[in-house]
Amino acid sequence: MKKLTLFAFIAFSAMLFSCSSSSDSSSSTDSQEYFTYTVGGVEKTITAWEAYRTEDSFEVMGTNPDGTSMYFDFDVHGNLVRASNTPANSSSDPWLNSFMYYSSHYFNFEIVGIDEGNKMIKVNYSGNLYEEEYDLSSNATAVSGTFNIHYTETPPNVAGMGFNAKIGSDNWYGVSSGESIYGFTDAHIWQYSGDENRFDLNLNENNIATGTFNFTPASTENRVGFAKFNTTTEDFTEYNTTGTLHITAIQDINFSSAKVITGTFTLTAVNGGNTIQVTNGSFKTVYTP
Repeated sequence: MKKLTLFAFIAFSAMLFSCSSSSDSSSSTDSQEYFTYTVGGVEKTITAWEAYRTEDSFEVMGTNPDGTSMYFDFDVHGNLVRASNTPANSSSDPWLNSFMYYSSHYFNFEIVGIDEGNKMIKVNYSGNLYEEEYDLSSNATAVSGTFNIHYTETPPNVAGMGFNAKIGSDNWYGVSSGESIYGFTDAHIWQYSGDENRFDLNLNENNIATGTFNFTPASTENRVGFAKFNTTTEDFTEYNTTGTLHITAIQDINFSSAKVITGTFTLTAVNGGNTIQVTNGSFKTVYTP
């Protein structure tokens, strides 16, 4: 197999924000490595690939000699963060990405097996990639394939990162995050997974401190919000949340203005007649003032 240069997607942020949680090992993989890939009905020959695992997060990329490539960012539980297609080096075609939200609804991504002893992973995938990752009406191209390849383990910059909870009786694992500031102090750290659910850690940017905070729908800081993606409106439906947030540690990161915030939470989310209980919430996440 041709060796790839460490691709640009594997960078400081990927190693820093990788998620950690308990995982199961499976040996449903093949002994021989391969990577198949069809885009727009045309099968491409993948001649080089690399896969990296940082705690429970994976990044994989396969490349055709003309420069066309497929990239995947996902976790050990099969939650897809992103699938991306880059065009040939000589092409002016745009990059294509999976839809940003509720990936399990809009893209088929199945981890067939992970052999942790031999560091092999097998995945089947198919679905549409879009020119605009936030716009389902933008031009779309179908991709499909499978890969069964060896992965290399890499250490995180900060160990044990993650945002996890139990929604009803189901375990939920955050795999990606985003930040927004409203006004001058209203900071939101959004947490997403492969499903329709989203959490929002809402803090006062000028007064992030450890402590225990009880919150209600009227609270404007030190609270955890909850929302579900609506496939009809293609937007998130907010729920009113009541619960308790414990911020247990705030850690500076060397050579960066970012901070690692650690804590736990429980909440009850209500929207109309729908009530959702969230328990065992825990997080160790990054915030950049």
